Amino acid sequence: MNEIATLVTTTMGLAIILLVCILLFGFIVADLLKNIKFKNLGEPGKKIVSYFSKKDKELD
Repeated sequence: MNEIATLVTTTMGLAIILLVCILLFGFIVADLLKNIKFKNLGEPGKKIVSYFSKKDKELD
C-alpha cells in the first residue's frame, strides 16, 4: 500500500513539474514570436497581431 502511495505522489509531482515547464516554454515562444514581423498575413491576421501588440504595450 505504501508503494502505491509513493508511486501516485511521484507521478503527480512529475506531472506538475512537466506542466510548469510546458507553460514556461510557451511563454518564451510567445515572447519570441511577438518580435517577429509577419509579412504574409491576410487582413484578419494583421488585426489580431496588432490587437495583441497593443494589449502587450498597455500591460508594460
